[in-house]
Amino acid sequence: MGAVRTASSMAVLVFMAAACASGPEQQAIRDEEVLQLFARIELGSQRSRVESALGRPLLETPESANRGPVEDSVLAWYLSTPPLPPEMSPYMPGAIQVMYVGDRVVEKMLHPRLRR
Repeated sequence: MGAVRTASSMAVLVFMAAACASGPEQQAIRDEEVLQLFARIELGSQRSRVESALGRPLLETPESANRGPVEDSVLAWYLSTPPLPPEMSPYMPGAIQVMYVGDRVVEKMLHPRLRR
């Protein structure tokens, strides 16, 4: 039983240390990395190229549900959203939104919290 408590205490300590390391400085670094990744997405790029840089999307939906029928179009959201102050509502489910028609990027959007 004592070994379980020790392992559990160590897990809590590791979690707390990681949480302390993610202060405003760490968030600024993460924001800069997201901005750099966003800049690398070019209109006309293939989806595979985007996903090699950003990973798989957190969420994707057919775009025709939002703007009318555009055949073979998809909205995809990548990377977790930046932390928001309590008074702000979530704007979109990811830090970067990309619209694809077929396999090509036709539109990209950055979360408003990250825009400069």
